[in-house]
Amino acid sequence: MVMQELVNNQIVNETTGVVRPPSQLEFSVLSILHDLKALGVKSSALSVISPRETVHMGDMKERIGLGEISMPFISALILKLEEFGKFKIDDGIIKHLPNLNKYIPQVDKISIRNLLNHSSGLPNYYDSELELFSKGLIKEKYTENDMLELISDIELTQEPYKTTDYGKDFSHTNYLLLGRLIEAKTNLMLPQAVCMYLFKLIGLHNTRWGDAEHTHLGLKNGFADSAITSNAIDLANFFKALFDDKTVIKRSCIEKYLNEGLGLFQATIDDKIYYYFYGDIAGCYTSCVIYTQKVNNKGGVIITATIDYTTTSAKDIKSELEASIFRNLDYIFR
Repeated sequence: MVMQELVNNQIVNETTGVVRPPSQLEFSVLSILHDLKALGVKSSALSVISPRETVHMGDMKERIGLGEISMPFISALILKLEEFGKFKIDDGIIKHLPNLNKYIPQVDKISIRNLLNHSSGLPNYYDSELELFSKGLIKEKYTENDMLELISDIELTQEPYKTTDYGKDFSHTNYLLLGRLIEAKTNLMLPQAVCMYLFKLIGLHNTRWGDAEHTHLGLKNGFADSAITSNAIDLANFFKALFDDKTVIKRSCIEKYLNEGLGLFQATIDDKIYYYFYGDIAGCYTSCVIYTQKVNNKGGVIITATIDYTTTSAKDIKSELEASIFRNLDYIFR
């Protein structure tokens, strides 16, 4: 996908030099990219799939670390394995991973559902990881077991619970354990399982598992919570396959994925429900997905963004990105 720029209110293809007027949606997307550029980001890309039109603009050649947006991929695969009869999401995780009590004494209280929607009460291994990183102690040889040992002496932040406030007690540790569950039930290493059941199934040719330059803290292979690298168009196509084409999980599972906090989080703005997720690789990359279901009974809208930044804070980028999306694209949500 080549860069396209707005010059004198015309779209210019940088490769062919072809000039044409932009559609309303293209103009809106370019406005968002311009807002991000004004923040000083290195590069950015935006994909919008709507009932009216599909637009992919920006630097689609760059594949970035998705950070926490790896989690919606993992949760989709978990629900797929439930469809295969491998487990039920209300099973206790200890039923399927009995050795976890070596690292987490209170794991017998935690269900697979608790892990999916971050209601397990498990402390966040990433907080301890960052502390080690700040002291220069973290190394590439660290394993998932090492990360679990970081929290093995820490009590649950609270008892596992039922919630509708999904993500309130967000913890990377939940998805470390879900990654282990996938390996146990597929008899595959996690990268191979994700590639077989998601990347290849959907045809995500620019999506990979693990990359030292693109995953959390440079860990060589990355973990289930943050290992996937991709670009905006592949990210949009993943959610299109999930929600519109329904080639990944059944409709009933999609409802759980959206409305029970098992995949994306939910927000209500002006009486309209939106589903979203953000990912970040500290100091390098940020990404997001925003989804709405039926718009005028014509289908949903999927928006994905990938941003490479070095000088601007992720918090500022997320704030401006969200504001710019709703400022420029409000009309397609109606």
